[in-house]
Amino acid sequence: KKLAISQRQVSRIKNEALKTLKEELESDTT
Repeated sequence: KKLAISQRQVSRIKNEALKTLKEELESDTT
């Protein structure tokens, strides 16, 4: 059973998650 998610959507979700993670890490270290 395949998920109805296109590769483009996966990439966008990954980018969003990485951006959020990076911002949280930066705000933690300051």
